[in-house]
Amino acid sequence: MGLYLSNGYVNMKGIIEEDPSTFKFITGARGVGKTYGALLYCLQSHKQFILMRRIQKQIDMISNDEFSPFKPFLELGIETTIKSIQQGLYGVYAPEMERPLGYMLALSTISNLRGFSLPDVQIMIYDEFIPEPHSRPIKEEGKAFLNAYETINRNRELQGKEPIQVLCLANSEDLANPLFIELQFVTTAEKMVRKNINKLIIPERDTTLYILTNSRISDAKRETALY
Repeated sequence: MGLYLSNGYVNMKGIIEEDPSTFKFITGARGVGKTYGALLYCLQSHKQFILMRRIQKQIDMISNDEFSPFKPFLELGIETTIKSIQQGLYGVYAPEMERPLGYMLALSTISNLRGFSLPDVQIMIYDEFIPEPHSRPIKEEGKAFLNAYETINRNRELQGKEPIQVLCLANSEDLANPLFIELQFVTTAEKMVRKNINKLIIPERDTTLYILTNSRISDAKRETALY
């Protein structure tokens, strides 16, 4: 599987379909299509999804049409609308459809949701899982993530069903982040950076770590005004 497409963007379809790990952490390389590619895959393959952000304020903001991560798909003829289901939980709908294509919620408020059961969800996208330095911390954030996954996944594996596939995405390259600390991935990720390893499968943890470097998009961005 090639990590990048011919246009330089990350091959999210390949990562989702060909990497057997349940948990995939994909960090680094801002603007290479991580979130876009993951959401587009879910929409085109009709996989019901959860889009999760760290705090409720972030989810409330992207529920607005102007800031919606689904807005770029209008160019592809994919129309969606976002509706509040209950406080803290949004549904993503196609026109004239009653069943949501997916859901949006925040890690900080998932424990407050009532009657929470999403048995048809197949993919969980935790976007921007590494907090920026100025972001509000979440108490025991790593444990909160594990509890959130167990809440959503429930007992489906005990019932012979596939576990929810998790994509944790972040632009930040801060390896000492709450999830990596909780899961004890910091040393492993640091070694990947030192040895310029982009992908590492950890089978005993059912996890793959991706640290995106050498992207043609990233190289091109170095010539822009900001960089």
